[in-house]
Amino acid sequence: MMNSLKTLLFFSLLCLGVSLCAQTPTIDSQLSQLWRSRNHDQVRTILEANRAAAAPDVGILHCSKVFYLFVQPDKAKAISAMTQLKQLADSSGKQTFVDLAASELAEVQSLPDHEFGASTQEALNILHSEFSDKFPNIEFSASLRRFVQP
Repeated sequence: MMNSLKTLLFFSLLCLGVSLCAQTPTIDSQLSQLWRSRNHDQVRTILEANRAAAAPDVGILHCSKVFYLFVQPDKAKAISAMTQLKQLADSSGKQTFVDLAASELAEVQSLPDHEFGASTQEALNILHSEFSDKFPNIEFSASLRRFVQP
């Protein structure tokens, strides 16, 4: 009887935990939802909050690069995000990640300043057409997390 009660309690708590997790959207899904609704200001707010966190998410740092290159161009912020990514890569000790982050940073640094004008509505429409259901390049950005997960 006691074992049955313990088993029932365990499965009840497990179901509650799964339910709570299912109700909490991931940061990737939040970005994609905001992207679909074209709420670029809120996307920027989430990206900036993540960059300011004590332990920024590597996937979201890469999303910042995409955002500051194509959605709301800002070379300094794109470089800052890629510098943070490079620092995380360096501390990971994983050479593939270090090389990738160095390449991403060098790519942004090499772009001419004059290419960082305001995005046109036409350019945003093309991005939204190409990436209608998810934030641009979010799968690649999320795949970078494998380099820092234990």
